[in-house]
Amino acid sequence: MHDRESIAEVHNLESNDNLRLTLDSMQMPTVEYKEINIDDYTLSMQILKPAGFVETSHYPVLLLVYVLAYFFTYLCEVLV
Repeated sequence: MHDRESIAEVHNLESNDNLRLTLDSMQMPTVEYKEINIDDYTLSMQILKPAGFVETSHYPVLLLVYVLAYFFTYLCEVLV
């Protein structure tokens, strides 16, 4: 917690030291968020790269595409 007037730390409610130590000992993936434009649509994407990712190496790819919103919009246009 912080004192609003002096912006000094008053009391730390929870330090999560055990969690921090556990996470620091694990190799975690790097997460990137990007947007790409296709036609008139802006598509959001999330890229998870493994710990120790090397740009020049080859990795298997799993591509998940969420199309429910697009399909619903298309279906509404067809039915009207």
